[in-house]
Amino acid sequence: MSTEAGVSQREADFQAALEHALTGKALDPEIDRRIREGAAEAREALKKRGQTDVAVELIREIRDQ
Repeated sequence: MSTEAGVSQREADFQAALEHALTGKALDPEIDRRIREGAAEAREALKKRGQTDVAVELIREIRDQ
């Protein structure tokens, strides 16, 4: 899956995962790997800092993209 201009890799991965969830279309293994890695990083951050701190950081990160 190639990303369109102005669309981040994370947004493109999210769209592919959403399409997979809604239609059952196969998910590219590379996209699946990136999503799983991101989820693992989020879980580790939650373990270290707790939900409130991570939520604020994630919101700020999303706004900056």
